[in-house]
Amino acid sequence: MISTAGELLAALEALPHAARLRFTAVTAHRLAARDELRPLLARLDALGAYERRLGALAALAAGDTAYLLARLGDLDPVVRRYALRCAHRLPVAAADRSFDLAVEAAYTDAPAVARADLARLLRDGRRSALAERLVRRARVEYGDRDAALLLAGCTRNSPPGCCPRSRASSRTRTGASWPDGTRRRCSTTPSANSRR
Repeated sequence: MISTAGELLAALEALPHAARLRFTAVTAHRLAARDELRPLLARLDALGAYERRLGALAALAAGDTAYLLARLGDLDPVVRRYALRCAHRLPVAAADRSFDLAVEAAYTDAPAVARADLARLLRDGRRSALAERLVRRARVEYGDRDAALLLAGCTRNSPPGCCPRSRASSRTRTGASWPDGTRRRCSTTPSANSRR
């Protein structure tokens, strides 16, 4: 029975890609059932990119939500995609305060591509309250483009000063223009773009 990262890597070495994925998932399920998955994940995370990706796959297969939520802003796109897939699977009711904290932490200092992924996560997951909290901060720290991406996840009654000024972002998800009052409210908060 495999229980260490070295044993897992040795067992995967001779397998083709699809078989490696399947073997990793089965091993993760077995280790999670015995509460022995976390040491394996910690060891894989300390190794190279390939091993970190295996760890993210194992966490997804075993349903280790906490491990993956901590990697929502990961610089490795494969690890981040596994984390996003996990977050997409969470029902809105299950996405509690820890989900919000994980997304906010991931958004901080994340590269633009990761921020765009997180904005889509909030939009698709109907997490409008969190999107509305982040949109103002995104506009100030990163500019109108990032705020516009988050705005797609906000409700029509988003707070004053959070809307970007760009023309492309003045439309809602349905294509309708924002009301004039909303445009006036948007102009009260300076964006990162206007300070450059």
